[in-house]
Amino acid sequence: MKDLTSRQLAAIREASRNRLSYASATERLLTIAGKDYSGFLKAESGALRIRDQEGPAVVLEGTLQTRLPLSADQEECRVDYLVKGERIPGFLGKVVSLSTRGYRTNFLAATPFYDAPTTPIGEGPDDDLDYLNAAPTDALYELASRVAGYRAVEIPRIALPRFTAQGGDAFRWNDYVSESVEVVEGASGIVFEDTPLSVATARAEGTVLGDAEPEWTFEEGIDFDFEELEVSSRQEGRYARVVAWRELADGTVQRLASAEVDNGPRKVDRDATSFVEHADGPGESAHQLVRDRAHELGQNEFGLAFPCRYIPVGLARGAPVLVRGRERIPGGTIVREYRSRLTGVSPDIWAKKGQLTAVGTQTREVFEASKREAARPRADAVRPPLGRDWLGRPYLSTSLPWVSYDPVTGRGVIDREKAKEEGFDVYYDEEEERIMVAR
Repeated sequence: MKDLTSRQLAAIREASRNRLSYASATERLLTIAGKDYSGFLKAESGALRIRDQEGPAVVLEGTLQTRLPLSADQEECRVDYLVKGERIPGFLGKVVSLSTRGYRTNFLAATPFYDAPTTPIGEGPDDDLDYLNAAPTDALYELASRVAGYRAVEIPRIALPRFTAQGGDAFRWNDYVSESVEVVEGASGIVFEDTPLSVATARAEGTVLGDAEPEWTFEEGIDFDFEELEVSSRQEGRYARVVAWRELADGTVQRLASAEVDNGPRKVDRDATSFVEHADGPGESAHQLVRDRAHELGQNEFGLAFPCRYIPVGLARGAPVLVRGRERIPGGTIVREYRSRLTGVSPDIWAKKGQLTAVGTQTREVFEASKREAARPRADAVRPPLGRDWLGRPYLSTSLPWVSYDPVTGRGVIDREKAKEEGFDVYYDEEEERIMVAR
């Protein structure tokens, strides 16, 4: 959200105060070649969505109930969101594929890196690229400049580890940009990617970089339903130390450096060792190698995946976020917090729902005991507090500790937090257009 104006940020904050109504407060606009096609979107889930983000490019796919002219191919495609009167850009690319059948069109639009697998580095030997002990981001910047269509190239300079590509390993003019970018990524651990607005970026792989404050908090039971948060460990094993080694000319193995892994409260076999081979030549030292590997193992990173009841307007890959999981158990709730960065933002734009992936480190785990209030005696205590009357109409009794009566408005008031403590999830169903209570 760093590129949004103060007015746009204020609109998002205001609309998101009630997460259940956030989706209905957001409108989407689709324009292709400058023409508004929002009214021609097919009325079904998936009619306009961002594909799962598995590579640098951001790909939008859609279905229109009209025939797009062939002249729309390679033209600008954009998606904007209207939030509290503010127009906020969500996607900016070009149409890269379209097919029509009758009065129906399926199309793909994408950011510039979509063309990188077919874009050569240059036109002749004078365009060859070679690097000696260079910053890897210098190579990524130069490669990105060979791809047409970027609105900007905003790659922060990351100096280490140094990058070398010379002689037979140099980048030739007839190498494709995508292949060369993969070489730099593999050698440096730096991830190259497009933003949804066609800006080339790069970041060091890891969780949240530095002390960046989370731009958003996603909480189980509020932003997505209970039991929808998927958490998986990214480490295949636990180690107490890291040791670097190399093989000498006579075939013997030499120990070069070692570093202890800070596992925090996790229990790890004290003899568990991760061995990494360190080759001679330019690059990081053996001591730096084991320190970096030990830090990586100590991070105990998790892969996170979860849906969202609304489109997370303004968030893109790389954004620092806080993910809060809430696991309900007898007697209370276990709350776990993951300080994370987003690795994928794939919203269903038509359905106004999000699907996100992230990499995070667990930073908090606490048990919150349920706070039960004694039910007040009532004359109608023989009737269940939650159910349907003899006419089949649903009702909530004020004998429930999370339901009260407002004498001014004459309406019932529901405390969602108390309801969650009692094991009920209260939410607004947009399709049914009424409040739902789930257990």
